[in-house]
Amino acid sequence: MPSPQKETYAMYKEFALEAVMWLVPVVVLIGVALLVTA
Repeated sequence: MPSPQKETYAMYKEFALEAVMWLVPVVVLIGVALLVTA
């Protein structure tokens, strides 16, 4: 059985990966919008 600390770390890593996957397209879209409106 893995230690709770390791489990928490894995959970955070998974959450961070998902957050980055969501953030990248959002940042790209905002960047394009700023370039177009500039």
